[in-house]
Amino acid sequence: MNRRLSRLLSALNPTDLLPPLFPARLRQWLGPLFVAGTVAAVLAITVITTGFVDLAASTPHPPGWADLLHFVFKRSTAHNSADTAIPADLATTPVAKGAMLFDAVCANCHGRPGYGQNAIALSMRPRPQYLGAVVGGMADRDLFWVVKHGVKYSAMPAWPTQARDDEVWTIVAFLRQLPKLDAASYARLIAPAAMIAQPLIAGPIAGRAGAMPVTPLDQTSIARPAIGFGGQSLAANGMALCTGCHGNDAVPPRSGGIPALGLLNPETISAALLAYHNGTRKSGFMGPTAIQLTPIQINGLAKQLGGSSHPQLPAPPASPAQLALGQNIAERGGAHQQVTPCQNCHDINKATARAYPAIAGQDWRYLRDQLRLYRDGIRVVPLGGNQTMTAESARLTSAEIDAVTAWYAAQPSTRPAPVPEGGK
Repeated sequence: MNRRLSRLLSALNPTDLLPPLFPARLRQWLGPLFVAGTVAAVLAITVITTGFVDLAASTPHPPGWADLLHFVFKRSTAHNSADTAIPADLATTPVAKGAMLFDAVCANCHGRPGYGQNAIALSMRPRPQYLGAVVGGMADRDLFWVVKHGVKYSAMPAWPTQARDDEVWTIVAFLRQLPKLDAASYARLIAPAAMIAQPLIAGPIAGRAGAMPVTPLDQTSIARPAIGFGGQSLAANGMALCTGCHGNDAVPPRSGGIPALGLLNPETISAALLAYHNGTRKSGFMGPTAIQLTPIQINGLAKQLGGSSHPQLPAPPASPAQLALGQNIAERGGAHQQVTPCQNCHDINKATARAYPAIAGQDWRYLRDQLRLYRDGIRVVPLGGNQTMTAESARLTSAEIDAVTAWYAAQPSTRPAPVPEGGK
């Protein structure tokens, strides 16, 4: 008997005496999965409806949570920016254009050299970083992606228009220089010496800012006076804000890529501001600015800004062969003669005020960028308007665009012709 029981026990697998850990058949999974899903859904609904999760910015993140979120952000940025093409001329992109927008908008949260970050901004969760301390660790394409698209679940907004990559790259070019700037060099970059009213105060204040830091303190800047929200507004002094970028009779535009408004007539400026205001012309710089203005204010600013004299702008970096090609395109339509000569409309001495603005002596980067925008379908003339620029720019190669805009920029500027009474 004992021998027979021993033989039977040795033939049995001990696991046969226990229920299987994983079901052998697919149908046997349905019940456990349904139960698990139901429990998870009930827990989620309970958390959402009861308000159990504390979303107050005054409460610090759980240990490690901020690091996890930042890791997810970095991986998402690197993945989505991988195919971003970096412009070949990024290293020579003027940085003052990006610097001025940074100072007016971005510095409210991210601070600027010589100033600490706003106390309200440092109360955000997550805290905005002091960019001068962290941009060195980010690739150009990553910076571009963040500036253009923003970051969900943070206070970082997307660029106001997704159609103007050229504007975003000016911010990237500036951010590359930001770690090298001190208070004085930053101030010279964003404003003429006459506009700097007080010396900047540099140097961090010792101690912690707030009891619950989230961003590491070496990535924030606590100093006084801290830069505050608001800044200049068009309502306060529209002319000062406009001329701060575009210059005036005595001061040229602050950066390449910004037009000298004195070379344009008031009607051209007014039409441009109205287009920016209603969104038919795209710009992350000008759109948010023009939308603050009423039509009456637009006309008033245009009359003050347009048709004045202007200092001669810097000559374009063009070779004699490039200038000759540009002149040929402007006067004869180029070698292939498929382009209407630019001078047919933009004659440097007879530029008609409303339809064809004077462009001789204008900034070459601005002229180049506008032709590229027309060619790429980004700057679009509303239906019923003059479609000449869209059609003509599409026939030009990039080299021809560079040449013809360099030639126009090298010509002596002339005062724009006034619009006759009645606009004809």
